[in-house]
Amino acid sequence: QKTETIVVNVIRDKLPIGFNEAMIVVRSFSGDGNAEIKVTAVNGNSTAVVNTLETSEITANSARLNGKILNTGVPEYTERGFVYSLNPLPTVKDNIQKLSVAVNDNVDFSCRIENLATMKVYYVRAYIVQDGNIIYGNVLSFTTSSRPAKVTTSGATDVTAKTATINGAVTDAGVPAYTERGFCYSNRNTVPDISDSKTVVAGNGTGDFSLQLTSLDYPSTYYARAYVIQGGGVIYGNVVSFRTEKRAPSVRTSAVTDVTTTTATFNGIVTDLGMPRITRRGFCYSTVSTNPTINDDHWDDYSVNTSAYYRKMSRLTKGATYSVRAYAYQEGEYYYGDTVSFSTIAEPEVVTGNPENLTKEEGFLTVSWSVTLHGTVLSEGSTPYSERGFVYDTTSYATPNGSNSVVVAGHVTGSFSATVTGLQDFKYYYIRAYVKVGNKYYYGDAKRLSTFRL
Repeated sequence: QKTETIVVNVIRDKLPIGFNEAMIVVRSFSGDGNAEIKVTAVNGNSTAVVNTLETSEITANSARLNGKILNTGVPEYTERGFVYSLNPLPTVKDNIQKLSVAVNDNVDFSCRIENLATMKVYYVRAYIVQDGNIIYGNVLSFTTSSRPAKVTTSGATDVTAKTATINGAVTDAGVPAYTERGFCYSNRNTVPDISDSKTVVAGNGTGDFSLQLTSLDYPSTYYARAYVIQGGGVIYGNVVSFRTEKRAPSVRTSAVTDVTTTTATFNGIVTDLGMPRITRRGFCYSTVSTNPTINDDHWDDYSVNTSAYYRKMSRLTKGATYSVRAYAYQEGEYYYGDTVSFSTIAEPEVVTGNPENLTKEEGFLTVSWSVTLHGTVLSEGSTPYSERGFVYDTTSYATPNGSNSVVVAGHVTGSFSATVTGLQDFKYYYIRAYVKVGNKYYYGDAKRLSTFRL
Protein backbone atom coordinates (compact mmCIF):
# COMPACT_ATOMS: atom_id res chain seq x y z
CA GLN A 1 0.00 0.00 0.00
CA LYS A 2 1.38 3.33 -1.05
CA THR A 3 0.53 6.80 0.23
CA GLU A 4 0.38 9.87 -2.00
CA THR A 5 -0.09 13.49 -1.00
CA ILE A 6 -2.82 15.40 -2.81
CA VAL A 7 -2.52 19.17 -2.83
CA VAL A 8 -5.53 21.34 -3.75
CA ASN A 9 -4.81 24.98 -4.47
CA VAL A 10 -7.84 27.31 -4.10
CA ILE A 11 -7.78 30.79 -5.51
CA ARG A 12 -10.20 32.48 -3.13
CA ASP A 13 -10.60 35.59 -5.23
CA LYS A 14 -12.17 33.45 -7.92
CA LEU A 15 -14.72 32.01 -5.52
CA PRO A 16 -18.07 33.48 -4.81
CA ILE A 17 -18.16 35.49 -1.62
CA GLY A 18 -19.05 33.36 1.36
CA PHE A 19 -18.75 29.62 2.11
CA ASN A 20 -17.75 27.34 -0.79
CA GLU A 21 -17.57 23.52 -0.83
CA ALA A 22 -16.40 20.91 -3.39
CA MET A 23 -15.86 17.11 -3.49
CA ILE A 24 -12.72 15.47 -5.03
CA VAL A 25 -13.05 11.81 -6.00
CA VAL A 26 -9.83 9.70 -6.15
CA ARG A 27 -10.09 6.44 -8.08
CA SER A 28 -7.75 3.46 -7.56
CA PHE A 29 -6.03 1.95 -10.64
CA SER A 30 -6.30 -1.47 -9.07
CA GLY A 31 -9.98 -1.14 -8.78
CA ASP A 32 -9.98 -1.46 -5.04
CA GLY A 33 -12.33 1.52 -4.66
CA ASN A 34 -12.61 5.27 -4.65
CA ALA A 35 -11.75 7.90 -2.10
CA GLU A 36 -13.68 11.19 -1.69
CA ILE A 37 -12.01 14.33 -0.49
CA LYS A 38 -14.16 17.32 0.62
CA VAL A 39 -12.59 20.66 -0.05
CA THR A 40 -14.02 23.74 1.63
CA ALA A 41 -13.03 27.36 1.17
CA VAL A 42 -14.50 30.56 2.48
CA ASN A 43 -14.32 33.88 0.70
CA GLY A 44 -14.81 35.97 3.88
CA ASN A 45 -17.82 38.29 4.60
CA SER A 46 -18.10 41.50 2.51
CA THR A 47 -19.11 44.68 4.35
CA ALA A 48 -21.87 46.70 2.70
CA VAL A 49 -20.96 50.24 1.73
CA VAL A 50 -23.29 53.29 1.51
CA ASN A 51 -22.53 56.83 0.41
CA THR A 52 -24.33 60.01 1.48
CA LEU A 53 -25.04 62.29 -1.50
CA GLU A 54 -25.65 66.04 -1.57
CA THR A 55 -29.01 67.21 -0.19
CA SER A 56 -31.37 68.70 -2.81
CA GLU A 57 -34.64 70.68 -3.00
CA ILE A 58 -33.78 72.68 0.10
CA THR A 59 -36.44 75.17 1.29
CA ALA A 60 -37.01 76.96 4.55
CA ASN A 61 -38.56 73.92 6.19
CA SER A 62 -37.94 70.91 3.94
CA ALA A 63 -35.24 69.12 1.98
CA ARG A 64 -34.60 65.92 0.02
CA LEU A 65 -31.95 63.55 1.39
CA ASN A 66 -30.07 61.36 -1.10
CA GLY A 67 -27.91 58.23 -0.77
CA LYS A 68 -26.34 55.46 -2.86
CA ILE A 69 -25.48 51.81 -2.14
CA LEU A 70 -21.87 51.15 -3.24
CA ASN A 71 -21.76 47.52 -2.02
CA THR A 72 -24.71 45.43 -0.95
CA GLY A 73 -22.39 43.35 1.29
CA VAL A 74 -22.42 39.70 2.34
CA PRO A 75 -24.82 38.98 3.76
CA GLU A 76 -26.83 41.66 1.98
CA TYR A 77 -28.09 44.67 3.93
CA THR A 78 -31.70 44.51 5.09
CA GLU A 79 -32.49 48.16 5.86
CA ARG A 80 -31.45 51.55 4.55
CA GLY A 81 -32.27 55.16 5.23
CA PHE A 82 -31.03 58.40 6.74
CA VAL A 83 -30.33 59.94 10.09
CA TYR A 84 -30.12 63.70 10.50
CA SER A 85 -29.55 66.02 13.41
CA LEU A 86 -28.43 69.47 14.46
CA ASN A 87 -25.39 67.65 15.91
CA PRO A 88 -22.38 67.25 13.59
CA LEU A 89 -22.35 63.43 13.77
CA PRO A 90 -25.90 62.09 13.76
CA THR A 91 -26.56 58.49 14.74
CA VAL A 92 -29.68 56.44 15.18
CA LYS A 93 -29.52 57.29 18.89
CA ASP A 94 -29.26 61.07 18.84
CA ASN A 95 -30.81 61.97 15.50
CA ILE A 96 -33.87 64.18 15.19
CA GLN A 97 -35.48 61.42 13.21
CA LYS A 98 -34.48 58.17 11.55
CA LEU A 99 -36.05 57.76 8.14
CA SER A 100 -36.14 54.34 6.55
CA VAL A 101 -36.36 53.93 2.78
CA ALA A 102 -37.72 50.84 1.10
CA VAL A 103 -35.09 48.32 -0.05
CA ASN A 104 -35.19 47.47 -3.76
CA ASP A 105 -32.84 46.83 -6.65
CA ASN A 106 -32.21 50.55 -7.20
CA VAL A 107 -28.93 51.50 -5.55
CA ASP A 108 -29.96 55.17 -5.46
CA PHE A 109 -32.47 56.09 -2.77
CA SER A 110 -33.89 59.32 -1.32
CA CYS A 111 -36.39 60.72 1.15
CA ARG A 112 -38.04 64.15 1.62
CA ILE A 113 -38.12 65.59 5.12
CA GLU A 114 -40.56 68.29 6.30
CA ASN A 115 -41.12 70.57 9.29
CA LEU A 116 -37.51 71.70 9.53
CA ALA A 117 -36.59 74.92 11.29
CA THR A 118 -35.62 77.82 9.04
CA MET A 119 -32.06 79.08 8.84
CA LYS A 120 -30.65 75.98 10.60
CA VAL A 121 -27.61 73.79 9.76
CA TYR A 122 -28.55 70.12 9.62
CA TYR A 123 -26.14 67.15 9.42
CA VAL A 124 -27.19 64.01 7.59
CA ARG A 125 -25.78 60.49 7.06
CA ALA A 126 -27.11 57.64 5.00
CA TYR A 127 -27.13 54.31 6.81
CA ILE A 128 -27.69 50.61 6.15
CA VAL A 129 -28.25 47.64 8.44
CA GLN A 130 -26.27 44.50 7.60
CA ASP A 131 -26.51 41.40 9.73
CA GLY A 132 -27.81 43.49 12.63
CA ASN A 133 -25.04 46.04 12.39
CA ILE A 134 -25.55 49.71 11.45
CA ILE A 135 -23.20 51.02 8.81
CA TYR A 136 -23.07 54.77 8.20
CA GLY A 137 -22.12 56.74 5.15
CA ASN A 138 -20.20 59.97 5.11
CA VAL A 139 -21.56 63.08 6.90
CA LEU A 140 -22.88 66.01 4.87
CA SER A 141 -24.57 69.22 5.99
CA PHE A 142 -27.17 71.59 4.57
CA THR A 143 -28.82 74.84 5.70
CA THR A 144 -32.54 75.57 5.47
CA SER A 145 -33.32 78.87 3.79
CA SER A 146 -35.55 81.82 4.79
CA ARG A 147 -36.72 84.97 2.92
CA PRO A 148 -39.15 87.49 4.36
CA ALA A 149 -42.32 88.20 2.42
CA LYS A 150 -42.88 91.71 1.04
CA VAL A 151 -46.24 93.50 1.08
CA THR A 152 -47.22 97.05 0.12
CA THR A 153 -50.33 99.19 0.70
CA SER A 154 -51.83 101.31 -2.09
CA GLY A 155 -54.07 104.36 -1.81
CA ALA A 156 -57.73 103.88 -0.92
CA THR A 157 -60.27 104.09 -3.76
CA ASP A 158 -64.04 104.59 -4.08
CA VAL A 159 -64.19 106.52 -0.80
CA THR A 160 -67.67 107.57 0.29
CA ALA A 161 -69.08 108.72 3.59
CA LYS A 162 -69.45 105.16 4.85
CA THR A 163 -67.40 102.95 2.54
CA ALA A 164 -63.93 102.71 1.00
CA THR A 165 -61.83 100.15 -0.85
CA ILE A 166 -58.31 99.60 0.47
CA ASN A 167 -55.72 97.99 -1.75
CA GLY A 168 -52.49 96.08 -1.30
CA ALA A 169 -50.05 93.82 -3.11
CA VAL A 170 -47.75 90.96 -2.15
CA THR A 171 -44.58 91.45 -4.18
CA ASP A 172 -42.73 88.48 -2.65
CA ALA A 173 -44.46 85.51 -1.01
CA GLY A 174 -41.29 84.80 1.02
CA VAL A 175 -39.72 81.55 2.19
CA PRO A 176 -41.52 79.94 3.83
CA ALA A 177 -44.57 81.32 1.99
CA TYR A 178 -46.90 83.49 4.06
CA THR A 179 -50.03 81.79 5.39
CA GLU A 180 -52.39 84.77 5.77
CA ARG A 181 -52.90 88.18 4.21
CA GLY A 182 -55.29 91.04 4.83
CA PHE A 183 -55.65 94.59 6.10
CA CYS A 184 -55.72 96.29 9.48
CA TYR A 185 -57.24 99.75 9.84
CA SER A 186 -58.25 102.28 12.45
CA ASN A 187 -59.54 105.83 12.78
CA ARG A 188 -57.75 106.22 16.11
CA ASN A 189 -54.36 104.56 15.68
CA THR A 190 -52.20 106.23 13.03
CA VAL A 191 -50.10 103.06 12.72
CA PRO A 192 -52.70 100.28 12.87
CA ASP A 193 -51.79 96.67 13.56
CA ILE A 194 -53.73 93.42 13.77
CA SER A 195 -54.91 94.30 17.27
CA ASP A 196 -57.06 97.00 15.64
CA SER A 197 -59.79 96.17 13.13
CA LYS A 198 -58.41 93.35 10.99
CA THR A 199 -59.91 91.56 8.00
CA VAL A 200 -58.38 88.52 6.32
CA VAL A 201 -58.44 88.47 2.51
CA ALA A 202 -58.42 85.00 0.98
CA GLY A 203 -55.61 84.13 -1.41
CA ASN A 204 -51.92 83.29 -1.59
CA GLY A 205 -48.87 83.93 -3.71
CA THR A 206 -47.96 87.31 -5.15
CA GLY A 207 -50.29 89.88 -6.70
CA ASP A 208 -52.83 92.57 -5.87
CA PHE A 209 -55.64 92.17 -3.36
CA SER A 210 -58.25 94.54 -1.98
CA LEU A 211 -61.01 94.89 0.59
CA GLN A 212 -64.18 97.00 0.63
CA LEU A 213 -64.85 98.52 4.03
CA THR A 214 -68.43 99.36 5.02
CA SER A 215 -70.23 101.04 7.93
CA LEU A 216 -67.40 103.52 8.43
CA ASP A 217 -67.75 106.61 10.59
CA TYR A 218 -67.88 110.03 8.95
CA PRO A 219 -66.44 112.52 8.81
CA SER A 220 -63.33 110.66 9.94
CA THR A 221 -59.72 109.96 8.91
CA TYR A 222 -58.76 106.29 8.65
CA TYR A 223 -55.33 104.68 8.57
CA ALA A 224 -54.77 101.31 6.89
CA ARG A 225 -51.97 98.80 6.31
CA ALA A 226 -51.78 95.59 4.35
CA TYR A 227 -50.15 92.70 6.20
CA VAL A 228 -49.07 89.08 5.80
CA ILE A 229 -48.30 86.43 8.40
CA GLN A 230 -45.17 84.41 7.69
CA GLY A 231 -43.87 81.75 10.02
CA GLY A 232 -46.05 83.08 12.84
CA GLY A 233 -44.72 86.63 12.46
CA VAL A 234 -46.57 89.64 11.04
CA ILE A 235 -45.08 91.67 8.19
CA TYR A 236 -46.77 95.03 7.47
CA GLY A 237 -46.91 97.24 4.42
CA ASN A 238 -46.76 101.01 4.48
CA VAL A 239 -49.51 103.09 6.10
CA VAL A 240 -52.03 104.94 3.92
CA SER A 241 -54.79 107.26 5.07
CA PHE A 242 -58.15 108.36 3.68
CA ARG A 243 -60.99 110.53 4.92
CA THR A 244 -64.69 109.82 4.86
CA GLU A 245 -66.70 112.96 4.15
CA LYS A 246 -70.38 113.73 3.89
CA ARG A 247 -71.23 115.19 0.47
CA ALA A 248 -74.52 116.95 -0.04
CA PRO A 249 -76.75 115.73 -2.87
CA SER A 250 -77.65 117.98 -5.78
CA VAL A 251 -81.24 118.23 -7.03
CA ARG A 252 -82.75 120.42 -9.74
CA THR A 253 -86.37 121.43 -10.38
CA SER A 254 -87.38 121.35 -14.05
CA ALA A 255 -90.25 123.19 -15.73
CA VAL A 256 -93.78 122.02 -14.97
CA THR A 257 -95.50 120.47 -18.00
CA ASP A 258 -98.96 119.31 -19.12
CA VAL A 259 -100.79 121.95 -17.08
CA THR A 260 -104.59 121.75 -17.08
CA THR A 261 -107.24 123.23 -14.85
CA THR A 262 -106.63 120.73 -12.01
CA THR A 263 -103.56 118.71 -13.04
CA ALA A 264 -99.89 119.30 -13.87
CA THR A 265 -96.73 117.22 -14.25
CA PHE A 266 -93.87 118.11 -11.89
CA ASN A 267 -90.35 117.35 -13.12
CA GLY A 268 -87.00 117.08 -11.36
CA ILE A 269 -83.59 115.40 -11.50
CA VAL A 270 -81.03 114.37 -8.87
CA THR A 271 -77.64 115.12 -10.41
CA ASP A 272 -75.63 113.86 -7.40
CA LEU A 273 -76.85 111.26 -4.92
CA GLY A 274 -74.44 112.57 -2.28
CA MET A 275 -72.50 110.70 0.40
CA PRO A 276 -74.14 108.89 2.01
CA ARG A 277 -76.60 108.12 -0.76
CA ILE A 278 -80.00 109.79 -0.50
CA THR A 279 -82.90 107.58 0.53
CA ARG A 280 -85.82 109.67 -0.75
CA ARG A 281 -86.66 112.33 -3.32
CA GLY A 282 -89.83 114.09 -4.38
CA PHE A 283 -91.61 117.42 -4.79
CA CYS A 284 -93.12 119.96 -2.41
CA TYR A 285 -95.57 122.63 -3.58
CA SER A 286 -97.75 125.43 -2.29
CA THR A 287 -100.07 128.23 -3.39
CA VAL A 288 -99.01 130.30 -0.37
CA SER A 289 -95.27 129.88 0.10
CA THR A 290 -92.91 130.94 -2.67
CA ASN A 291 -90.28 128.53 -1.29
CA PRO A 292 -92.26 125.45 -0.33
CA THR A 293 -90.75 122.88 2.04
CA ILE A 294 -91.56 119.37 3.19
CA ASN A 295 -94.00 120.97 5.64
CA ASP A 296 -96.20 122.03 2.71
CA ASP A 297 -97.95 119.67 0.32
CA HIS A 298 -95.45 117.12 -0.97
CA TRP A 299 -95.02 113.83 -2.83
CA ASP A 300 -92.32 111.29 -1.91
CA ASP A 301 -90.42 108.92 -4.22
CA TYR A 302 -88.30 106.15 -2.63
CA SER A 303 -86.81 105.00 -5.94
CA VAL A 304 -83.56 106.93 -5.96
CA ASN A 305 -81.03 107.27 -8.76
CA THR A 306 -79.51 110.06 -10.83
CA SER A 307 -82.10 109.93 -13.59
CA ALA A 308 -84.89 112.43 -14.15
CA TYR A 309 -88.14 111.77 -12.32
CA TYR A 310 -91.64 113.18 -12.56
CA ARG A 311 -95.09 113.05 -11.01
CA LYS A 312 -98.48 113.98 -12.47
CA MET A 313 -100.28 115.85 -9.71
CA SER A 314 -104.08 116.03 -9.60
CA ARG A 315 -106.73 117.80 -7.55
CA LEU A 316 -105.08 121.13 -8.02
CA THR A 317 -107.06 124.33 -7.71
CA LYS A 318 -108.29 125.89 -10.92
CA GLY A 319 -106.67 129.16 -11.84
CA ALA A 320 -104.23 129.02 -8.91
CA THR A 321 -100.54 129.93 -8.97
CA TYR A 322 -98.25 127.27 -7.47
CA SER A 323 -94.62 127.23 -6.40
CA VAL A 324 -92.83 123.89 -6.79
CA ARG A 325 -89.44 122.60 -5.59
CA ALA A 326 -87.82 119.20 -6.13
CA TYR A 327 -86.10 117.83 -3.02
CA ALA A 328 -83.73 115.05 -1.90
CA TYR A 329 -83.49 113.56 1.60
CA GLN A 330 -80.14 112.57 3.11
CA GLU A 331 -79.91 111.29 6.68
CA GLY A 332 -82.30 113.67 8.40
CA GLU A 333 -81.73 116.63 6.12
CA TYR A 334 -83.65 117.92 3.10
CA TYR A 335 -82.00 119.51 0.08
CA TYR A 336 -84.10 121.56 -2.35
CA GLY A 337 -83.86 122.62 -5.95
CA ASP A 338 -84.81 126.04 -7.28
CA THR A 339 -88.42 127.18 -7.17
CA VAL A 340 -90.51 126.83 -10.34
CA SER A 341 -93.89 128.59 -10.57
CA PHE A 342 -96.91 127.82 -12.72
CA SER A 343 -100.63 128.51 -12.80
CA THR A 344 -103.40 126.06 -13.44
CA ILE A 345 -105.73 126.96 -16.25
CA ALA A 346 -108.77 129.08 -15.28
CA GLU A 347 -111.79 128.30 -17.46
CA PRO A 348 -114.16 131.05 -18.44
CA GLU A 349 -117.45 131.12 -16.55
CA VAL A 350 -120.71 131.84 -18.35
CA VAL A 351 -124.32 131.55 -17.22
CA THR A 352 -127.51 131.39 -19.21
CA GLY A 353 -130.27 133.84 -18.26
CA ASN A 354 -134.00 133.29 -18.57
CA PRO A 355 -135.36 133.97 -22.08
CA GLU A 356 -137.81 136.88 -22.40
CA ASN A 357 -140.30 138.37 -24.82
CA LEU A 358 -141.45 135.10 -26.35
CA THR A 359 -143.65 136.23 -29.26
CA LYS A 360 -145.72 134.26 -31.75
CA GLU A 361 -145.51 135.43 -35.36
CA GLU A 362 -148.30 134.24 -37.66
CA GLY A 363 -147.99 134.23 -41.41
CA PHE A 364 -150.48 133.29 -44.16
CA LEU A 365 -149.79 129.61 -43.77
CA THR A 366 -147.18 129.36 -41.01
CA VAL A 367 -146.59 130.20 -37.39
CA SER A 368 -143.19 131.00 -35.89
CA TRP A 369 -141.86 132.45 -32.69
CA SER A 370 -139.22 134.97 -31.61
CA VAL A 371 -137.52 135.36 -28.22
CA THR A 372 -134.88 137.45 -26.49
CA LEU A 373 -131.98 135.43 -25.00
CA HIS A 374 -129.78 136.56 -22.10
CA GLY A 375 -126.34 135.45 -20.84
CA THR A 376 -123.57 136.70 -18.59
CA VAL A 377 -119.77 136.15 -18.79
CA LEU A 378 -118.74 136.01 -15.13
CA SER A 379 -114.98 135.60 -15.88
CA GLU A 380 -112.85 135.23 -18.98
CA GLY A 381 -110.48 132.62 -17.58
CA SER A 382 -106.75 132.32 -18.26
CA THR A 383 -107.17 133.03 -21.96
CA PRO A 384 -109.55 135.69 -23.29
CA TYR A 385 -112.46 134.19 -25.22
CA SER A 386 -112.74 134.86 -28.94
CA GLU A 387 -116.49 134.49 -29.33
CA ARG A 388 -119.70 134.59 -27.30
CA GLY A 389 -123.27 133.81 -28.10
CA PHE A 390 -126.13 131.37 -27.74
CA VAL A 391 -126.96 127.94 -29.06
CA TYR A 392 -130.61 126.89 -29.23
CA ASP A 393 -131.93 123.54 -30.33
CA THR A 394 -134.41 120.87 -29.48
CA THR A 395 -131.71 118.91 -27.63
CA SER A 396 -130.01 120.06 -24.47
CA TYR A 397 -126.47 119.15 -25.63
CA ALA A 398 -126.39 120.75 -29.09
CA THR A 399 -123.28 122.70 -30.10
CA PRO A 400 -123.14 125.80 -32.29
CA ASN A 401 -123.19 124.99 -36.01
CA GLY A 402 -124.39 128.26 -37.52
CA SER A 403 -128.02 127.27 -38.13
CA ASN A 404 -128.86 126.86 -34.47
CA SER A 405 -126.74 129.55 -32.90
CA VAL A 406 -126.23 133.25 -32.78
CA VAL A 407 -122.99 135.13 -32.16
CA VAL A 408 -123.08 138.24 -30.03
CA ALA A 409 -120.37 140.83 -30.51
CA GLY A 410 -118.11 141.75 -27.61
CA HIS A 411 -115.13 140.35 -25.63
CA VAL A 412 -115.63 141.49 -22.09
CA THR A 413 -117.24 140.19 -18.96
CA GLY A 414 -120.81 141.10 -18.16
CA SER A 415 -124.24 140.55 -19.67
CA PHE A 416 -125.09 140.11 -23.31
CA SER A 417 -128.37 139.48 -25.18
CA ALA A 418 -129.69 138.51 -28.60
CA THR A 419 -133.10 138.11 -30.23
CA VAL A 420 -133.72 135.04 -32.33
CA THR A 421 -136.63 134.48 -34.67
CA GLY A 422 -138.06 131.66 -36.70
CA LEU A 423 -138.52 129.21 -33.87
CA GLN A 424 -140.93 126.45 -34.87
CA ASP A 425 -144.35 125.96 -33.41
CA PHE A 426 -145.07 123.11 -30.99
CA LYS A 427 -141.45 122.56 -29.91
CA TYR A 428 -139.34 122.50 -26.78
CA TYR A 429 -136.11 124.44 -27.22
CA TYR A 430 -133.02 124.30 -25.01
CA ILE A 431 -130.97 127.46 -24.83
CA ARG A 432 -127.33 127.75 -23.65
CA ALA A 433 -125.12 130.82 -23.48
CA TYR A 434 -121.48 130.06 -24.49
CA VAL A 435 -118.03 131.51 -24.98
CA LYS A 436 -115.33 130.09 -27.24
CA VAL A 437 -111.64 129.90 -26.29
CA GLY A 438 -109.48 128.60 -29.12
CA ASN A 439 -111.39 125.61 -30.45
CA LYS A 440 -113.18 124.85 -27.21
CA TYR A 441 -116.66 125.96 -26.13
CA TYR A 442 -117.72 126.67 -22.56
CA TYR A 443 -121.47 126.66 -21.81
CA GLY A 444 -123.88 127.90 -19.20
CA ASP A 445 -126.71 125.75 -17.93
CA ALA A 446 -129.50 124.98 -20.42
CA LYS A 447 -132.83 126.83 -20.16
CA ARG A 448 -135.95 125.22 -21.65
CA LEU A 449 -138.37 127.16 -23.82
CA SER A 450 -141.80 125.94 -25.07
CA THR A 451 -143.44 127.11 -28.33
CA PHE A 452 -146.65 125.21 -27.80
CA ARG A 453 -149.63 127.44 -28.54
CA LEU A 454 -151.15 129.07 -25.54
